[in-house]
Amino acid sequence: MMRSNMKPGKIVKKYKLGNQEIIFRYPKMSDIKDLLELINNLVKEKVYIGSQQKKTLKEEKHWLENTLTEIKNREKVHLVVEVNGKIMGNTDIKKSRMAAEQHTGTFGIMIRREIRGTGISERLFKAIEKEAKKVLKIKIIKLTAFTANKRASAFYKKQGFRTVGRIKNGLKYYGRYADEIIMVKYL
Repeated sequence: MMRSNMKPGKIVKKYKLGNQEIIFRYPKMSDIKDLLELINNLVKEKVYIGSQQKKTLKEEKHWLENTLTEIKNREKVHLVVEVNGKIMGNTDIKKSRMAAEQHTGTFGIMIRREIRGTGISERLFKAIEKEAKKVLKIKIIKLTAFTANKRASAFYKKQGFRTVGRIKNGLKYYGRYADEIIMVKYL
């Protein structure tokens, strides 16, 4: 049963940034083309994300259907960033499925170049953190990052994350191994 605060498309935050209208909301199926464009744009840019190959519409639809199910089942909170009606990023926190880790969640964020450095990411993190505390009842947020992604690491530290470990060659970036940083934030 989906509760009202988890409805597809439900707006969590809305504000103006100059002449732009910024909306943070839950995704809905009609977002599929914008979400496909988002991921494929980031893959083309070769940003430090897990996906390193462009997605097909079929693959993205399957991912979105799974995401909406996880939201409905309170396994994940997921927000998209809409700028003047176009999706320019998204973020999620997924609750661990292991019984011993039900108080933890894993964080991820993807933001298009056009809105990086505008302060939107910081506001988006605060919104997803608030949703995760309220909906998932988590107490610890975890993430992994590429060591070479200094901008992301600085962003995470600014949001209160601290580095707790490093895995040598823990990630692969376009065919080359890279060290993985493990970070946590206690709520």
